[in-house]
Amino acid sequence: MSLDSTNGNASIKMGLPSVIVDENGERIPGMVPFDMILKHPERHSKAVMHDFLRMPEFCAACHKANLPSPLNDYKFLRAFTAFDEWQQSKFSQRNPLTFYTGDFTACQGCHMKRNPNALPDYGAKNGSFASHRWLAGNTAVPFYYGFDEQFSKTIDFLRSGNYLNVDIFALKKADGDRLIAPLGSVPYMLSPSEAVDAYVAIQNKNIGHSLIPEVRDRYEA
Repeated sequence: MSLDSTNGNASIKMGLPSVIVDENGERIPGMVPFDMILKHPERHSKAVMHDFLRMPEFCAACHKANLPSPLNDYKFLRAFTAFDEWQQSKFSQRNPLTFYTGDFTACQGCHMKRNPNALPDYGAKNGSFASHRWLAGNTAVPFYYGFDEQFSKTIDFLRSGNYLNVDIFALKKADGDRLIAPLGSVPYMLSPSEAVDAYVAIQNKNIGHSLIPEVRDRYEA
């Protein structure tokens, strides 16, 4: 995989699968004894870990896409662009308009935060490791399939107060024309089972892309 992935639709080169290299740096294919990995963690790291995996360009391989003319018999059309949205945000430090408003944070910095390890983990550094839960990357899957722990941690992640403000600022009764607003400043009364319209403002506080990102016509917030 290369930086060409920022063009969209993933530029991927398949290599020989391996979890360790030999003393000459050559990849050893297939299964190897676990003891070998523990004895040579630096050779294991050389086989499976690359700086590119920590870069937002790695995420762009799938989180940026296009419809090329051979596919639609028309012309090049840009599809979702979560990577471009991150690049234009304050987190990338690549946009002169937002360069001085925040620290550099790659996609992995939010979705793969470091967690303390409760159990022995050979990959841990200073008592923590990069979480592979990808919290908030997908909220429907843990809900639909009943992954309760993942779903609970996703809710805690979104409720932390760091990313979103959700403000219900007005109500309107179905049988009336008057707008009850702003809530908290005007008195009102609702009856059980009464139908009302709620006016809600959602503020993106600290997310490096739009809400909802990517294929917006298929997602629900």
